[in-house]
Amino acid sequence: MSYTKKYFGFYPDKPTWLGSGLNITELSNLQSVGAVLAKQEFAYNSSNFEVIGCRDGLFLIHLKFSGCTVGTYLDYLNAFYIALESSLSQYNFGKFFNLKEITIEDYIYHEYNESKILNYQIENINTRSKYLYLARFLSGYIPVDFEKIDYINNIFWKNLLTHVITNDQRTLLKKGRIIQIESINQACKNFERLSQNYEYVQLLAQLIKAVEEMNLGNYEQVVSYSWLIIEAYLYRIYYTNKSRYSQAIGDENLSSLEVINGLKGMKALPYEIVGELHELRKIRNQIIHSQYKDVTMAQAQLSIEVIREFIKRDTAVDIRLMF
Repeated sequence: MSYTKKYFGFYPDKPTWLGSGLNITELSNLQSVGAVLAKQEFAYNSSNFEVIGCRDGLFLIHLKFSGCTVGTYLDYLNAFYIALESSLSQYNFGKFFNLKEITIEDYIYHEYNESKILNYQIENINTRSKYLYLARFLSGYIPVDFEKIDYINNIFWKNLLTHVITNDQRTLLKKGRIIQIESINQACKNFERLSQNYEYVQLLAQLIKAVEEMNLGNYEQVVSYSWLIIEAYLYRIYYTNKSRYSQAIGDENLSSLEVINGLKGMKALPYEIVGELHELRKIRNQIIHSQYKDVTMAQAQLSIEVIREFIKRDTAVDIRLMF
């Protein structure tokens, strides 16, 4: 018995093709553009989620548990986005800090039934995502400079087709990339491990804010965003471990300093990370009180690397954050 599934999707910030780029020789006519772009090149099925990857770079996620809100899907989309770009960094795609947080204005909603699209919603999404998606439909993809197209000798459609392909931003030199299926598969395997605990999905979804600020060079914001994640993580593992140790500090109005020292006493944190946490805590406090003027890239990077180590230690997944 078939039933309708809902998917939420996104296009990576960097223009992307799956499997191979688009070649004009594949297309018999302009109407076939949509079918080629929408072709499902990749699918991954786990106990918690499904991922579909389309030729034109659209990634769609379906969650298999009930009660999922748009916010839940956005957490999963952002977490998967980081896992994807981390995997791609291992395949010589270099720095991936061009990614941006996926918001309510970015996602594309789909309804599928037996691999057939029943419905999609793009009314409220941003211009870029809408432009990329409307590439699938001739009516939404008439080039801005259509007046230059030759109407003479009945070659309008041929010229329009050529224009669509050769002027798509994903096919222009140095503006696009072609990613292979094996790299996406590895990303899904890593994401499957991470998604066993929703707390790590949320952690990665929050981390993308720091990643975006890193790309913009806003190092104070990187440390501030990262510290919120670090602090929440420290409190969580503190309360998880404290009942096992008689020397644990009481749980009334704990400061981050007390939590770090408490975890140090429990030997729940590696010694080298404790020193890094104290350094970041001081920088963050100085930022709050406007006493720190120049946060360096190295300090911002350290704040993200600490989070990376937490994830690696707990899940055995190494999120490669390349700067």
